[in-house]
This record gives sequence, C-alpha cells and structure tokens, in this order.
Amino acid sequence: MKHLYVIGMIGIMYLMTGCFSNKPTPSSAQNEIEKMCNEAKYTITLGQINDIGQNVLSKQDFRTILDKALRDSGCFVVESKLNNREKGYVLNIEYGLEVKESKKDTSAVSTQSSASLKSEVRFVMSRANYTITQNASSTMKMSGKKYLGIGEEPQVTQEQKERLVQRALKTIFTNLLKI
Repeated sequence: MKHLYVIGMIGIMYLMTGCFSNKPTPSSAQNEIEKMCNEAKYTITLGQINDIGQNVLSKQDFRTILDKALRDSGCFVVESKLNNREKGYVLNIEYGLEVKESKKDTSAVSTQSSASLKSEVRFVMSRANYTITQNASSTMKMSGKKYLGIGEEPQVTQEQKERLVQRALKTIFTNLLKI
C-alpha cells in the first residue's frame, strides 16, 4: 500500500510539473528572414522611420532589425543617396509593437495570465510618379496559469519582439517580390 501511495505522489508531481511549465519550444531558426533573392530587385534609400501607437520597441532596435532583414533578404540595395532617381525608391516606414497583458481569476485557487503582442509595419516606397505601399502585421499570444500562487506568468522577451517584427518584414518582402 505504501508503494502505491509513493507511486501516486510521484505521478501527481510529474503531472503538476507539466501544468506549470509554459516555456515555448525554441525555434531552431534564430532569424525569420533568410536569403529570398539571388540578386537585388529594389534599390532604396531610407527615408523617415516613424513609430505608431503605443510602442514597446525603440527606433534604434527597429532600425537594427530592419538593416539586418534588408541585408539578409538579398532583395535590396541600400544607398545613402539614390544614384538613379528613376530606378530607385525612397523608403518611408511606420512601425509599431504593442503588448497587452491581462489577468483573470479562473477559480478560487487559480489565476490565468495572458499577453498578446502585435507588430505592424508599413512600407511606402516612392519614386517619380510611382508609389508602392505594403502593410503587414504579426501577432503572438502567450498564457500561463498559477495555482495557489505557484506557476509562471508569460514573459515577453526581446527575442520574441524581434521575431514578430521579422515576420511582418518577411511578409512585406514576399509581397514585394510578387510585384
């Protein structure tokens, strides 16, 4: 009887450990944007970069993600000043990254916490008499439960923020390749 009790307790502890673990399975790819083009399709110069709405990503962090994405895609030649105004584009960008967190008591002994992230990016590429506009968004939802104060609340990491922006940029790049 004592063995049955010990085995039962070990089983309950194993089950509870699984309930409290809400860590996401890490993706093997560190970068959402891989080489998409064998040769550059667009020559651009960066114009204005503006943030929209409530933003939890600094302009400097966004610029770092953007520069790496443009370089890694292989689809863009970035010039400090356009050499050929008829073939090149001035790229103006608006971006936003919003985090909404909420807590809800689900019973007398448990609390449900959730976080929702939304990234929005807008490209406006323009040259004489021609403008291309592309919008993209990416979302992520995370949740966690606490029982009797034990458990984890969802934590938003810098890597998750970067990954959301990369996904939105990848969508824009994919759409631009179809034009």
